[in-house]
Amino acid sequence: MRVEVIIGDWEHQCCGKNLRRGDVIEWACYSEVDGSLHETHHELEGVPVTQVRGTIVDLLAEDADQWARIERVPSGRALRGFDPEDGGDVVALDSRAVLDPSSVDFLVIVEPAP
Repeated sequence: MRVEVIIGDWEHQCCGKNLRRGDVIEWACYSEVDGSLHETHHELEGVPVTQVRGTIVDLLAEDADQWARIERVPSGRALRGFDPEDGGDVVALDSRAVLDPSSVDFLVIVEPAP
């Protein structure tokens, strides 16, 4: 069963990596009250974490209260404008529109490792 993981906000902008379909990941995730999983690479004292390992099969970005499939998730450094080799564009697959990354959360669909 595929796993949905939300990344974004300060966690990703701080030190998140560029992500693409086919990337193999191993993440620590915490669960919100609603059951959603959120990736973290910071130790959150007293917060239980779940390990998610697998291959990224889809990427989406929140855009105007809906999810748009995207090409990739730029690194946090690129999203903040600090990567001279990457403009940090978040591009919708269907419309080719460049989304505003300043308030975007990303939904990563992971096929768990066997």
